[in-house]
Amino acid sequence: MLVAIKGKKGSGKTSFIEKLLKNLEGYRIVVIKKSGHEEIDIKGKDTYRYKEAGAVGSIVVAKSECALFFRGDINYAIYIAKKLQPDLIIVEGSINADFVINVEDEPDLENVTKVIKERISMPKIDVFVDGKKLILNRFVKEIFYKTIKAMLSCLKGGDGKRVEIFISGK
Repeated sequence: MLVAIKGKKGSGKTSFIEKLLKNLEGYRIVVIKKSGHEEIDIKGKDTYRYKEAGAVGSIVVAKSECALFFRGDINYAIYIAKKLQPDLIIVEGSINADFVINVEDEPDLENVTKVIKERISMPKIDVFVDGKKLILNRFVKEIFYKTIKAMLSCLKGGDGKRVEIFISGK
């Protein structure tokens, strides 16, 4: 599920997201912060130089955290975030999402939490081809979901909660 938290600068987006994260403790959540800057990585640093030399991305690793740098827009960032298999992706900023919350409307945090929890519990399937999401109607999603789950249930260890399938090559 993709949720957008929007509002003017200083309107309380970050604070709202922090409270929402506390209410959704126990769920796997990725937060994406949209920035008005052209670039985040620092020109001349190793991670920047790797990208300039042709790397698709570069990762810097410290003792207790890491950061991934790659070229792309918000849609590509969401695609990468989905690789972490979260229950929810929150974008701080205005985008087209499953659920858009404008903090300037002073939304009820408890109600927002309830709606998100209800939607998170629904079965979901996304199909990407060459990094682009295919738009599937409810019927096709249900066919994919039930067929893949049924096939995997016949395999040892195939009845997990989260399933990820990669198909590459010709």
